[in-house]
Formats: sequence, C-alpha cells, structure tokens
Amino acid sequence: MRMEAQKRKRSANFELLRIVAMLMVITLHYLGESGVLLPYGETTANSAIAWILEAFCYGAVNLYMLISGYFLVSGKFHLDKVVKLWLQVFFYSAGIWAIYKIGGFLPEKWDNAYYVNFCFLPITAKHYWFATNYILLYLISPFLALVARKLSKRNLQCLIGVLLFFFARIWELFLPMSYPLDDRGYGITWFVCLFFVAAYIRLHVPENKKKWPFLLTYVASSLCIGISYYAIGKLAQVTGRFEVYKDVFYEYNGPLVVLGSVALFLFFRNLDVKESKLTSFWTSVGGLTFGVFLFHEHVFLNGYWHSFWKVNQFFETPYFVLHVVGTVLAIFVVGIVIEKIRTLLFGLLYKSKPYKALQEKVFAKIDKWFEVEEG
Repeated sequence: MRMEAQKRKRSANFELLRIVAMLMVITLHYLGESGVLLPYGETTANSAIAWILEAFCYGAVNLYMLISGYFLVSGKFHLDKVVKLWLQVFFYSAGIWAIYKIGGFLPEKWDNAYYVNFCFLPITAKHYWFATNYILLYLISPFLALVARKLSKRNLQCLIGVLLFFFARIWELFLPMSYPLDDRGYGITWFVCLFFVAAYIRLHVPENKKKWPFLLTYVASSLCIGISYYAIGKLAQVTGRFEVYKDVFYEYNGPLVVLGSVALFLFFRNLDVKESKLTSFWTSVGGLTFGVFLFHEHVFLNGYWHSFWKVNQFFETPYFVLHVVGTVLAIFVVGIVIEKIRTLLFGLLYKSKPYKALQEKVFAKIDKWFEVEEG
C-alpha cells in the first residue's frame, strides 16, 4: 500500500509538470505568432516582457523528454503504446483535414496530394516533428535503457558529458557560424541526449526534500537567457560585432535552457504532493495534454492565431499579458475537452474483441523482439 501511494505521488508530480510544460508550449507558440518578439533596438515594454516569458518557457520540450526518459529507462516496450500514439496523431492530423474537406471550406491550396500525404501520413511526413521523434525514441528506448542500466555511474556521466559537448549548443557560443551537429534540439539525437540525462537522474540521483534550490536555479537560468538577448544586443550595437550571438541561448539545446529544464524537472520530482481531489484532477488532466499539442499545432489551424485569437492585435496594448494568459488557458481547456472526448471514443475501440485479439496474437509477439537481455 505504501509503495502504491508513493507511485501515485510521483505520478501526480509528473502529471502536474506535463500540464505546466504544455502551457509553456502554447505560450511559446503564441509569442512566436504574435509579432511581439521584436529585434533588439525596436523593443517595447511588452516585447521585453515577451522575451523574458519566452526564456522561462523554452524548456518545455526538454521537460517532456525528461519525463519520458525517466520512466522509459525502467519500463518495458509495448507495441500497443506505439499503435495508440499513432492513432492519436492520425485522429487529429487526418481528422481535421477531413472536417475541412467534408465541410466544404478546404482552401484550394490545401486540397492537393502534398497535404493529403502530410495529414494522412503524419509520422513519416513529420506533420508534428515532436511526435515523429518521440516514436523513434520509443522504438529504440529498450536498447538505450539497457546501456544506461549497464553503465556505471561514472561511465554514464562520461557518456552524457560527451553527448552534451557535441550536441548541446556549446560550440555556438564560440564559433560565429553554423555547427553541423547542432540540430537546435529538434532532432532525434537531442532526444537521445535527454533520455540519458533522465536515465541518470532515475538511476543515480536519490529523491530528497530539497526543491527550492532547483526552482531558484530554473528562475536564475531563465532570467539569464532573457537578459542575454539585451546584453549581447547592446554589445553588438556598441561594437558593431557579435550580432550573430544575440539569440544564441534561445534554443532547446542551449546550455542555460538545459540547465533550467533539468532544475525544474528536479523541483517537481521532489515536490511533496498530498493526495486530494485536486491531485486526482490534475493527474487525469496531465494524461490528456499531448492532445492539446496535436490540436492547436495542426498545420490548418496555424492561421487561427491571427484570424480568431487576434494575437497580432494585442502585443502593443496594455492588455498584452492578460491576452496571453487568457488565450493560452482557452486553447488548453478546449484541447483538453477534445482530447477527453477522443479518449472516450477510442476507449471503445481498445476494449473491442478484434483489438484485444490483435494485442494477444500480434503485439505480444512483437514485444518479445524488443525484450533486451540483461546478461
């Protein structure tokens, strides 16, 4: 009973973090579409707020991957999870296309083979780059997990150090040019790096009650990212050089972003959560957050940032911050409701006899192929 209670507590911690991370993701998309992130020299008060807010939210994707790696290193591969994830992505990608088509308001520029392929083959076409990378990571996670478990603590530290040295955005701090290995955190390579970081935390960093130092580290690193834009911008203005460096820290694999992401992850990991109705609520909501991403990031809905949410009309007004908060929360709630309805509908499919037979006769056999030998 005690172990079960601890498991629920950890689950509540990470589900709350999922919610926070998704709110951060929506905020990043809002700021990116609003036009408020003005270049240095043209910045207003709202733009300065936006750049700081951007810095505080930039670790969102890293947080999702840290959560995944944390559990995958000790978990087992299940093809059923891959199938359900693919069906979830397909539901939104192809479903929204079908609604536009059947409703008769699919623009001619979208009614072609390219967009049919983009929406009906969302993983291979990378309609959602995160979903494509995540499925790839999940498929190789049993083998990555075996490596992480077999390596000594020191060896795993060395591996992580090598990966961060080559794939974190360290080189960009010294070289005013594009670094070939730098995928800016959008590639499977970076996801593998984060997997091993999360695995190290799970295997070698004991839980404790210390949490506030981690929160302070997250806040400090985020502030440094925001301040760096203006500090480097000012330096470039005065010297006529270093312009290329002004937004060097604003990438998923930027050193300060990584530091802040890991610190916030550890803060939530060590958070003391008491069981309550509120805890149960956010635990159930946390599992629905990926649907929010798939809903609001569909290629057909990008235009709604301007036509419906009017994000480009508020960034110069006194209501900018209120509009950010209101829009982000509205998109989150709408996405959660849609995803909840989807889970109820798909729940009927997963309980059906044909699907259960598929699980037993096909999925179970394929799962064995991914069982790694510890010896």
